[in-house]
Amino acid sequence: MKVYYINLDRSPERRAWFTRQTDALGLDLVRVSAVDGRELPAAELDHWRKLSEGHKALSAGEIGCFLSHRKAWGAVLAGNEKWAFVAEDDIHFSRNAAAFLSDDSWIPAQAGLVKAETDLRRHEFSPASWPAPCGHELRRLKASHLGTGGYFLTPATAAHLLAFTERRCEAIDGLLFATGYMRQHKLEVLQILPAICIQDVYLDEHMDTAILESIVDKERVEGRVATKKRTMTPFTKLTREVRRVLMQVSNIFRRAYLRLARKSVFKLIDFDGR
Repeated sequence: MKVYYINLDRSPERRAWFTRQTDALGLDLVRVSAVDGRELPAAELDHWRKLSEGHKALSAGEIGCFLSHRKAWGAVLAGNEKWAFVAEDDIHFSRNAAAFLSDDSWIPAQAGLVKAETDLRRHEFSPASWPAPCGHELRRLKASHLGTGGYFLTPATAAHLLAFTERRCEAIDGLLFATGYMRQHKLEVLQILPAICIQDVYLDEHMDTAILESIVDKERVEGRVATKKRTMTPFTKLTREVRRVLMQVSNIFRRAYLRLARKSVFKLIDFDGR
């Protein structure tokens, strides 16, 4: 199985780090030269922003990330293998990752996407599960689990997503793995538990270096801070806090009902490498 990893031309140190950590796994690596959003013409950025339904304009970095994943999907489609793996260049693989990346017989036929990473939080899944290598399991993802550090897909899924994103541009993790967009692109999304990869930022022992700092996340944070400075009046703060508390209470009752009705299970996605 080919591993298509996304890497900016101006980040050779990340490429060296990624290939160094994967040498021991014997992966079939294919580098995808990432789209640098900062170098895109203003007209192209405007084109993609107009295809977003979000309340905040997408940053150049977010659009570059979106286009980079589209570029990876195009490579998967051209490669025409049964399954492929798309990775961002800041992920750590677990000790058992090679068993998943060397053979695809463990993936159920109905799967459209298989999410391989974790944010180390609790998420909502189907009660039904499927066996996976090395004592892992697969469950259908029923609610948002963001992040696009590593996921499996087929050429057919790649073609479907390329067509879907001709008319929709959003932050790529939300577009693939947020509840509303999962309903829209209508792909069966499965999750590996425990996860076999994790982005560096989630590890306690993450690298003490700027090599793996996420430019996209930095732009998102800066954008949020700027927005808060402009709009957070006392009334806005109060309204936001009330809404937050109501949502928390609503989620408690919702989860209790789903557990009792045996419609969902809620599991923390651990990382197999810890």
